[in-house]
Amino acid sequence: MCETMLGSLPALTMKITEQQLYDYADVSQDTNPLHLDKEFAETTTFGDRIAHGMLTLSLIYEMMTSQFGLDWIESGSLKVRFKGPAYIGDVIESYGKVEKWHEERNRRFIECSVGIINGRDNQEIITGTAKLQIDLLAASLNN
Repeated sequence: MCETMLGSLPALTMKITEQQLYDYADVSQDTNPLHLDKEFAETTTFGDRIAHGMLTLSLIYEMMTSQFGLDWIESGSLKVRFKGPAYIGDVIESYGKVEKWHEERNRRFIECSVGIINGRDNQEIITGTAKLQIDLLAASLNN
């Protein structure tokens, strides 16, 4: 496992659709007109409807879950900066890299750089750090 601890995480992509905005608004109860009302959104600095920030961020969560499974779900934390929008029709892609890790008292502490790039202009729209820990005793029992 240590060899796979260093290096890139699996990139995932998502195309932003109008239906996603409505579905996310319904689930989250975030009905901000910036996401749902085309006429209103056109009057803002964004010029059109944009995806909810947490909707775009979910791609990082999915990437971390695909790499680390329950360890991420149980102990993961994110610290991110939102740098730009994603619009309907944009394809966004996650990226991540294990930057460092260490072991202490039967636990592995992992720190990753993570982010989202918008394929429309290849600009980063989210950057940040993800941290988690793995219980090495539990992991050895499961193998």
